[in-house]
Amino acid sequence: MIELKIGVFSPVSNLSNDVKKNQFYGGREVRTIEQEPNLHLKGYHYNRHALHYEPNTIFLLKKYLPFINKYHRISINKILIDHVSSCDIIVIEYTQLRYLTIEHCKALQGSVVLFDDVDEAYDSDILLNEFKEVLNDHGIDTSNFGVIHNQDLNFWLLNRVDATSNVGYLGTDDFRKVYSDKHITAQFNKEKSKNFIACLGTPHRQYRMDFLNYCIDNNIDDNYISIGDAPMLTPNNVDHIKDLAEKYTLTEYPHEYFYDMNRWKTTVYNNSYFTVIPETAYGGKENCTFDYLVTEKTYTPMIYGHPFVHFAPVGNCDYLKGLGFELFDEIHDPYDNQFNSICSSVHNFDSDCITDATLEKCIHNSNNLYNKDIILQEWEQFLGKFLT
Repeated sequence: MIELKIGVFSPVSNLSNDVKKNQFYGGREVRTIEQEPNLHLKGYHYNRHALHYEPNTIFLLKKYLPFINKYHRISINKILIDHVSSCDIIVIEYTQLRYLTIEHCKALQGSVVLFDDVDEAYDSDILLNEFKEVLNDHGIDTSNFGVIHNQDLNFWLLNRVDATSNVGYLGTDDFRKVYSDKHITAQFNKEKSKNFIACLGTPHRQYRMDFLNYCIDNNIDDNYISIGDAPMLTPNNVDHIKDLAEKYTLTEYPHEYFYDMNRWKTTVYNNSYFTVIPETAYGGKENCTFDYLVTEKTYTPMIYGHPFVHFAPVGNCDYLKGLGFELFDEIHDPYDNQFNSICSSVHNFDSDCITDATLEKCIHNSNNLYNKDIILQEWEQFLGKFLT
């Protein structure tokens, strides 16, 4: 049994009155910070934004506590700086780090302090080096200060499960996922008008633009394709990319991606054979040396019971298979992550390769995503690291 007292500390006191709910993170409340930082850190990661929200790991963990605490004893409480000694772990949202004072940091030394950046994937030394150097100059011991990032907890799997099921009932007969095996089978067997869907996200990643251009050059851009939106475009060739972003958009997809409005309206999945996944770290990611990185982009088609091919680090294959998921080598060899090879498989796709065995994989992946043993194991591996 794991017994942990987790304290959540925020050094921020002045916030705007305007509260927004971030749907992508399951309704997490976000407010603007209306005070100046106390630590003047130059690194980009310290200065991403001035928004206040509950640490993502904590927000998600609280959703799963009714299930986890059937087996363990985990408590979560907001704390003042005077209460740090009563907790096993102190969690602070990473981008609030610069609002700490030197006195805060003195009080925190000696405690296990985790700066939560779980939805991102950057090397720990990149995230903390400058901060630790400042504190070390003040004689503060930072040896117990660390980060929570994507490799510590499979945040996006747990986030997608939370978004598409009643996790409070996990482990009981009342637990339900949003799409049943029957629905997935009916969707799979419907006649298709498109070969694939590719929601390419923002065009910061050059390979996404290259794939879109490949589709245009090879006359397969009449499939379901979307890319970016103007506020997130890169400074170079903005007008050209903006035109593409306005042309390649899917009005249905945001509702389906967020399981919004009518959850049974799955147009782009009903009408296409497979998903092309544009994973974040394909081709390398700045300040990230992880061997694999699996995000919501991969887990979303599993929810719908959709086959997929992925532009992804090759390490993603073994990671997913280690979790029990099936890959779709009938469409493309998943271990061959060469750009031209993936593009060729998409271009030369023949629907005859989609068989009853493909459907079995789709149903398996959907059920495996909601497997309570895997979910419990994910949380236990994470929380078990902090047992003393």
